[in-house]
Amino acid sequence: MTGAMETSFKLALKKPPSLRTAEDLHTIYCHLYHMDVLSHLREHQLRSMCTSARYERHEANHILFYPDSIATCWYILLTGSVFVKEHMYLARCCFGKQLGGRRGCECITLEPSEMIVVDNGSEGDDGFLQREGSQRRSRRRFRRVNPRGEREVITDGQEPSGYNTDYVNNQRRCWKKWVYVGLPHTVNTLLSTGTVGGK
Repeated sequence: MTGAMETSFKLALKKPPSLRTAEDLHTIYCHLYHMDVLSHLREHQLRSMCTSARYERHEANHILFYPDSIATCWYILLTGSVFVKEHMYLARCCFGKQLGGRRGCECITLEPSEMIVVDNGSEGDDGFLQREGSQRRSRRRFRRVNPRGEREVITDGQEPSGYNTDYVNNQRRCWKKWVYVGLPHTVNTLLSTGTVGGK
């Protein structure tokens, strides 16, 4: 993403939904479409998200929500990192997905962080929040490996001619790191201690 494209994307997200133009909605859609973390959503779900998703930026040690907070939205991290329930989430991950009820945990930014805030249900299919990663095979675009071992990208229901191989899961799992409670809330310290293991 070039600097100009990123700027136009953020400016569109900062506008109140009622003031967004068709160009703004198209800009937001194009960026959301190319996010791997959203690749399991259909076009109408992404377009629905474009009308209400918003941009937020917070400094380090900002508390996004408390254990008693009611879950009304979820987040897509653009830059920075956050700590939620013994996990650290990095840029291009989503977190906070929950269908209502109290959060039950605290979420804090570990460094200056930018994010997209998505209201629950704005993607038009609450059921996707409960699907396991293995069930989130992309319905918009996915990859297959042909008999020669080459990858090819398929869009929606389009089938490649002459190939009958199984789907290859193209869902990149968000890089989650287990973090032990009590470590300093800075990314550099967490990574340098060697106590953070990948999962």
